[in-house]
Amino acid sequence: YLENNKIMEQNEKTNQIKLIKDVLTELDCSNINYCLLRNYEFLIGDPMPVESLDTTVAKKDFPRMKEILLKKGFTQRKQQFSLVHKAFFKLTSELQLVSFDIQVGGIHWNDLRYFNEVILTRKVKKDYFYVLSQNDFFVMLIAHSILGKRKFKLRYQQQLLEEVKTIDPKDVLGELEKIFGTENAQNVFRNVELNKFEAIKYQRL
Repeated sequence: YLENNKIMEQNEKTNQIKLIKDVLTELDCSNINYCLLRNYEFLIGDPMPVESLDTTVAKKDFPRMKEILLKKGFTQRKQQFSLVHKAFFKLTSELQLVSFDIQVGGIHWNDLRYFNEVILTRKVKKDYFYVLSQNDFFVMLIAHSILGKRKFKLRYQQQLLEEVKTIDPKDVLGELEKIFGTENAQNVFRNVELNKFEAIKYQRL
């Protein structure tokens, strides 16, 4: 029974990924300027469950991206508090959810943009989809954790500790300073380097 359950779950995940790959391949073929932000590791073999795909797209390309998603049977969620976040979802034949959480024209927190579309000029291809550059990914994880989550998820801590070994510190600090100011940025960066995430004081930022 447990073995059958595991096989069924794997088949469901395979079908979710197939649908996502179909969408991302068409975005690429249509020259849609987008990239995935985080939590996409399940697309490249990570055993993590399928999550909503946080994505950013160039403002001029969003209408065409929306058209592609609707054509493939996705439904746009009713607009919530944010004007730049657009969410689309679809259920597979096994009633498993596939969804895209799209940020238009950069990366935002509560509609305040902390990364503009320049990140799309630095994106890199990973397998069949685009992701942030290493430095931009590092900065985004920190900003997302502090501004959006008010905490560093264990997965994000592990990713930051791995990435900090090979990023460009000068470039990363420069971007963090634009978001948090010089002193706060240096403190945050130092605490990440030292694996002292609990020492980051969100209320001071």
